[in-house]
Parts: sequence; C-alpha cells; structure tokens
Amino acid sequence: MPILTSPESALMKMLVTARRALGLFQHHDGITGTAKDFVVIDYGKRMLEALMNAKRIIVESMTYLTAKSKSDYKYSNDKPIFNLDESRENHDSLAEKSVIDVSEEGSPVIFFNSLAHNREQVVTVHVNAQNVQVVDGNGAEVPSQTDAFWVIKNRMAPEEFLVSFVVDVPALGSATYLLKRTTKGSKSYGKVTIYNTEAENVPEQSPFTIKTEQEKDFSVENSFLKAEFSGNTGFLKSVTTKDDGKQHKTEVSFVSYGISHGKEKSGAYLFLPDGPAKPINYMSPTIRITRGPIVSEVVVYHQYTEHHVKIFSSPGTDGSAIDIYNLVDISSTGGNIETAMRINTDIQNTDREFFVDLNGFQMIKHKKLDKIPLQANFYPMPSMAFIEDDSYRFSVLSGQSLGMASLEVGQIEIMMDRRLNQDDNRGLGQPVHDNKVTPNRFALLFEKRLKPRPKEKITGFPSLQAHLTSLQLIQPIFVIPKNSETENIPLLPNFKPMQKTLPCEIHLLNFRSLRYSEDDTTHGFKPRKDVAMLLHHLGFDCNFPNRGLKCDSSDGQISFLRLFKELTFKNTKETSLSLNYDQRDVKNGETMSLKPMEIYAYRTELQWMASTY
Repeated sequence: MPILTSPESALMKMLVTARRALGLFQHHDGITGTAKDFVVIDYGKRMLEALMNAKRIIVESMTYLTAKSKSDYKYSNDKPIFNLDESRENHDSLAEKSVIDVSEEGSPVIFFNSLAHNREQVVTVHVNAQNVQVVDGNGAEVPSQTDAFWVIKNRMAPEEFLVSFVVDVPALGSATYLLKRTTKGSKSYGKVTIYNTEAENVPEQSPFTIKTEQEKDFSVENSFLKAEFSGNTGFLKSVTTKDDGKQHKTEVSFVSYGISHGKEKSGAYLFLPDGPAKPINYMSPTIRITRGPIVSEVVVYHQYTEHHVKIFSSPGTDGSAIDIYNLVDISSTGGNIETAMRINTDIQNTDREFFVDLNGFQMIKHKKLDKIPLQANFYPMPSMAFIEDDSYRFSVLSGQSLGMASLEVGQIEIMMDRRLNQDDNRGLGQPVHDNKVTPNRFALLFEKRLKPRPKEKITGFPSLQAHLTSLQLIQPIFVIPKNSETENIPLLPNFKPMQKTLPCEIHLLNFRSLRYSEDDTTHGFKPRKDVAMLLHHLGFDCNFPNRGLKCDSSDGQISFLRLFKELTFKNTKETSLSLNYDQRDVKNGETMSLKPMEIYAYRTELQWMASTY
C-alpha cells in the first residue's frame, strides 16, 4: 500500500497541537473546574481546536485507507472528500450533527472503529430524507429504522430525520455503508407516543404514527431486557433481564442539595450541603416515547433536565445495557443549587460497600460511613461504579468524570451540575456562575453472578462485558459522512488492517506516531517510522456471563507476529511508559504474557509488506 505522504506534515502538526492541548488540560485547575472564567474560555477554545484537528486527521486518514485506488485521494483543506460528523458554533455550544444529503445513487458513509476489537452495534445518523434504504459495502440491504427528528419536545423538524441501523466494523478499521433515497419508503418507522402535550408541525402525509396519551405506566423492550417507566414522571422504574426473568427495581430520580448555613459555604472547591438532598418535583412532564425494531427511546422534559433513555436491539454489548443521556441546564436558577441523578435499586449491599474506578485503571472499594459528614462520602467517578450482592451486580458506566456516592443500600447517586453564588475562599475568587447546557451519558448494566461472591472481598473488578461496554461508551464509533459537494470515489466495503484482533482483555491504550526533535529543522513535522504502542491488560471478574462480545480471551497472551496484514514490526523494544528507558528487546514472533492490571509500552519500527487488499 502506498504511504500517505502529501498531507502528512500538516496532519502531524495538527496531532502535535492536539497532544499539547491535552497535556495542558491535565492541570489541576483545568480538570476540576476551579479556574477563572478567562482561563476556562481559553481552555475551551484550545479544546475545540484540538478536537476538530483530531477529527480531521481521522477523516483524512480513513478516506485514504478506504479508497479503492489511492490515486483517487486528493487532500484538500477547503473541500475535503468526506466531512466531519458534527460542527460547533463556539467552544461552549452543543455539537450539531451533520445532516447527510441522501441521493438516489447513494451517499456513502464511513464508520471508523478506534478499538482493537471488532464491533457490532447500533449507530444513528441524521439525514434529509424520510425514505432511506441502507446498503452495506457488499450491496446487501441492512435493516434500518427511520425516526422523526424533534427540534423541541413536541415539534418535528420538517426536513431532518434519524436513521438507525446495526453496523459491523473491524478492529482499528472501517466499514462503508450506502444511504439511498427511495420512493418506497422505509420498512420500519418509529411509532411515537406523547404524554401531556400535543405534537406540532406534523406533515399531513407523515409516515410516522403519533398518538397522545395521559399518565399511565409504560415499557420499552428488546430481546435482552424490558424497561418499565412511571407514567407520572417518565422516569425508569424497573428493568427485567429476560435471560432469568428477574425484575430489578431501578428507580431513577433527580435531587438537589442546598448550601450550608454556617460560616463556610459551598463554592468551586467545597461541597458543604445543608443536609440530605431534596427530591425535585417532576410531575406531569412532557414525555415522548419512540418504539422501533432497532431503537426504542423515552425522552422526558423537566425543569432543568432533558432526560433520554434508550435500549438497542443489537447483537453487540449495547443490546444488554440501558443507555442514558442527560442534558442539564441550571443556568436560569437563582443559584446555590447542586443537582444529582439518583438510582435506587434492590441490590442488597447491606454492608454499604461500593466500588468506584480510579482513572479508569482499577476499582477501589469504599464504604458509606455515618460518622463522617455527608459530603465526605462522595468520591470521584472517572468512568464507572458498581454495587453488588451475592446474586447480582448493578454497574453505572459513565462517559465523563463526575462525583458519586452510595448513601443508602442499593443506591448510586451521581452529581450532574452545580451553581453557587459565593466564593469559598480557596483561591478562585469568584462564584460558580458560568453554567452551560451540559451533556452527560451513562450505561446501566445488571449482571447475574455465576456463583456467589466470596466473603470478605478485598477488591473488585468489572466484568469483561462491563469493560468493553465502557470502552465503547468512551470511544464511540466515528461517523464520517460524504461531502455532497465533491464527487464520489470508489471505496472498499471495509478496511481491515488487523490480521488478528487483540484478545478481549487486552486494550490498545495508545498507538502513537512519534516525531523528530524540535531542533531537527530538516524533517519538521514529518512523522518518524517508529511508533509507540501501549497495551493495558484489563483486570476482570470472570464470575459473570459475557454477551455480545466479538473477541476471545487469551489469558493475556499476545504476539506481534502477523498482528497487522500489511505491517511488520522491526527492532521492537519493551520500554518505560515515558518511552525514555528501554527494558528489553522483543524477539520477532515472541509470545508475551501480559500481567493483569498492568500497562506495557513498546517502541517499534513499522515496515510495509506487499499489499493484500
């Protein structure tokens, strides 16, 4: 395969800029929200630039790698062949998804998988046609579901729609799908039910079935689980896992904390509540339910929160989890309020122990203590938390870092946002008033134990399914829509760079291109031939069944021989995480045994073999 040469320096410069921005964000005020407004704005602008640069690198790289003939690829910063999946007005605005201009000939969309495991899961794209047929790279029709796109809670967009379908994307590779405008109409349209209001702006010849109802309990389901909701609040009440028929209490609610009436009050650094949280009254809200063969969704509109719950009919790990998406906006409140999402379950963790991850690396056991203040029982939750009893485990997987607590038996509480009217005299010198509309995403997972948990358990590990569900939540499949202003080029049905995927328990933490020294003016931003590869052997609890996995476990055994189809490794060395200290040479074809809970770093030179595509 010819190597991408023309834009490599430009793309490498973008990558270096993004890496430097990421390093800046690790500052202790940057990651905690305790910086002054002008610093936050500067961080936001840098983050937006880094994000757009990283996405542009992905788009250009996958366009080149997916092109059938590499000579068809032309790098253009002004008129790229494929577009980014979203745009933002500024650094603090919500992303607007790109709307795909669907033609009768077909509009190609590339899906990129950044994980080193094959993935099969549901994706949703925005299109400008309500009658759309989805075809995979081999020309076979793919079952899909078309839904209305709602501008506000009860008003449909006239020329924007959602199409959902299951994609199968290779490890570290891409899959190409074609969206075609048809006259026959989609075989599956979502059926909509709205509570407590009427739908507006519905076209006379709309293919969508829309009905209104008043407060009564309802449910949505797939082949793995059934989710039941309250007709009064629209919130989740219970989840039934169909493999064992067990109904799990899963009561979702939102609560708020006030501030202490003492001399010291809550601020950017301090959380000093005035006592236990108070429930936020959410009676008779607007509720919109969409049911379909691919996706079923419940959306609830409350005073401060737009609360989405989805279940997917998917053979992948996303089919076994409840997807939650919250849009929180407390900017219009009077202040001195801290909001949280609370989930009450029937998990009998009577010892009041719960587990929270430490930077996504390991799980730490904590215990609710009555002898310390309420605020001292909150802990950081970078990516997941779980509670368990002898029979079941309930996990909350998070797409972002937040604070959490387990204040009662069977309960997990997650902080959403805070607005505070005073400084807490810890150095910031201002109140917390720069609130924005904040998106938060979670996955809820109930798992049945294969055998009772051991007594006096010292530590805990996520299941393999929880690990992979978390990775897919944090690293979603990347959507690359075609630029309608450029001509189509012939594309491969998929790009499969790996000869063999990594075992389920081995996570490719980083596959990093290296650059020459700053002092090397000869090469500039041209990348070097050697790369760094960081592998994390995930520690997992094998006492749970695994559903929807597209990989196998190897007990940490891995070999670099024929790992990639067109790449061989040369002069491979195991090195320190900083890449500064070589530890040993890795022989060609050597099978290595990676210890659980360890991160290994390797530096190697890449060599291209004859093309096999």
